[in-house]
Amino acid sequence: MTTPEGAEFEITQGAYATDLALRWVDQAGDDVDISTVANPAIILLDPDGTRTSTVAAYDADVRKNKIKITLANGQLDVAGIWRCQGYGEIAGVYFGHTSIFDFVVVSNL
Repeated sequence: MTTPEGAEFEITQGAYATDLALRWVDQAGDDVDISTVANPAIILLDPDGTRTSTVAAYDADVRKNKIKITLANGQLDVAGIWRCQGYGEIAGVYFGHTSIFDFVVVSNL
């Protein structure tokens, strides 16, 4: 099995919820199969410095290298720069964090 080296970040905004997804990739940028990942989580750090860790779901509907969380409307409640990082464990192969991704949340007009 190829060891995960990084991740790619995706955010999808819906009318009532927001999906945050992390896609694991190797050094060449190729997908890494994380279908056996244990304890998947996505960690969020808000602009005020509050850290939350949310258990992530393995997103089998999309591909074998993505975990995601769905945030309720209003959960990203502080305007500013947020940080996001994934965590996962693959027995005997890998445990650790993904790259850190920044994204901006803006207030409504």
